[in-house]
Amino acid sequence: MDLEDLALRLGGLQTARQTADFAQLPKQALRIAAVGEQIGLCELACAARHVATSADQADGVAVEATSNRLERAFDLAVTQIWSEVGLF
Repeated sequence: MDLEDLALRLGGLQTARQTADFAQLPKQALRIAAVGEQIGLCELACAARHVATSADQADGVAVEATSNRLERAFDLAVTQIWSEVGLF
């Protein structure tokens, strides 16, 4: 599992979010959380679990807020990793 896999899973989450698929959102989010934990992205994993909880509660506003936080955590992780390997 790597960042590319996370990006694909995040795309699946965004698709489920756009269609308000509250049955699929928690599954997608928990997969992202598991991958994040495996590669040491704890903030990303935490945000993904919050997305899952919000979706389980069918709280659209909370899903949007936590999904945005998840996307920011992913963007920050990518930026930091690329900075360390000299791509930025």
